[in-house]
Amino acid sequence: MVVVAVTIAVINFIAYVIFRSVSRWLAYTHLFLLFIFAFIISSRDFSVFYLLIFIIAIIISEFVTSVRTEEGSFSDGKFSVGSFQFILLSLAVGLVMFISIVAIESRVGGNIIGTPNLAISSTSEIAQAWKPTFESMLGIIENFMFFVVMDVLLVFGVLVPLIGRIIQLASPILPILISAFIAGILHIVAFEVSVGLILWATIAFSMFMFSRFFMQDSLSADFCHFLKNLVVSVSRSLQIVN
Repeated sequence: MVVVAVTIAVINFIAYVIFRSVSRWLAYTHLFLLFIFAFIISSRDFSVFYLLIFIIAIIISEFVTSVRTEEGSFSDGKFSVGSFQFILLSLAVGLVMFISIVAIESRVGGNIIGTPNLAISSTSEIAQAWKPTFESMLGIIENFMFFVVMDVLLVFGVLVPLIGRIIQLASPILPILISAFIAGILHIVAFEVSVGLILWATIAFSMFMFSRFFMQDSLSADFCHFLKNLVVSVSRSLQIVN
């Protein structure tokens, strides 16, 4: 069962990478349909919440994109040699971030970014096998939500009186830290992470934000968050089996 669950999750992530290489709209559709499926067999309230937030984030992202044109080399519409090399580099950066987060967690004694634990309404093996996929791919949607917050601060934060001046002088550091701090707080509230780990959670999400800003693409952060959630989700499954 665990092998099947991991295989399904990995296939979905590979599909996400392929869709992203063609069009962000294909990637959006893939994630949306995936969580429509999650709505059917898992916690409906949880799935509806993330689907609605995802739709709102897409709308805001498209509006921000129309103001600030920035295309990452990953979303060039085809698998060229350059884009394939970029994908490999992004995955490598994501793996380094994952190892760094695991190392931090081993020292502070807690899951600093939290991982959802969805309740699957169906007891069938097929439904249970999809649980790690939902929990790991959710990390990609969460990343997208907080990257939208970061982009909004980078583009429109300068319009805020007083604070806007500070953002202008400290960009991109301040918008990244603000977004990472918000992400850390929400994860602590949503996934019952220890409040004492807020600093480490902020550091972890800052890694995601900086990778997104400097690489102009989210793949590194997406891979890291996907991998982190997958490891935790599979670990839970193994504990239940034992």
